[in-house]
Amino acid sequence: MFSPLEVQQDVFRKHCALAKELDAPMFLHERDRDKNLLGSHEHLVQILEECDVSPSRVCVHCFTGSEEDLVDFVSRGFMIGVTGFVCKKSRGKQLRDAIQRGLLPLEQLMIETDSPYMNPPKWKQRDNEPAAVYFVAESLAELYSVPIEEIAAITTANAQAFFNL
Repeated sequence: MFSPLEVQQDVFRKHCALAKELDAPMFLHERDRDKNLLGSHEHLVQILEECDVSPSRVCVHCFTGSEEDLVDFVSRGFMIGVTGFVCKKSRGKQLRDAIQRGLLPLEQLMIETDSPYMNPPKWKQRDNEPAAVYFVAESLAELYSVPIEEIAAITTANAQAFFNL
């Protein structure tokens, strides 16, 4: 079903080279589901370093990983994309706790939907869509103990800087 790990890594290196050449941001999905088949956190970081990709041009999309991975990504200067997963009190508990403990600075936060997946529980539509980011922002405001307007302003500025808008 998936390409062999070596093929995926080779294609990723080419993706990195093209992004560097074009000064394009990299919005990357990483999951440690099966390290032998799909790669891992360590593979991702190793290839980004090997290709000399600027951390400021990397966003780890739809982050659902471990606290250890979050701390590592943040310490490297990567942006972290958060979806409706953070709204889920049980499934998203580890990420929610990490945010409440200050492990994800607002300056490195991006809000996203991962549409049509990762619906916030309050989103009552069948499929997720961009309008649902309101509920992600609402949950984040609660976790950071700041007004939702502050979350909106900071994450908008973060996205504008990341995408050179």
